[in-house]
Amino acid sequence: MDDGSFNKIKGYVILCTDSYTKEDVVQLLFILSDKFKLSCALVELNKNNKTVYRIRINKSSVPYLICLIRPYMIPSMYYKLGL
Repeated sequence: MDDGSFNKIKGYVILCTDSYTKEDVVQLLFILSDKFKLSCALVELNKNNKTVYRIRINKSSVPYLICLIRPYMIPSMYYKLGL
């Protein structure tokens, strides 16, 4: 629940998958897109001279994401979804 954030200005969610390989992140992105029909994008960042990859769940999919995962989250982490 903790490895992510909500962008208040743009309304999207970022999953911080920094320690995973690009291939693993792309596979997770495909599952989120294909199985759960979430609109996602791969984000490439340069962090400490190393390229890391994250998943952005676009604003249009955040309401559906909330429906999917809110029942499994503890209330103190709702802010990660903008709630």
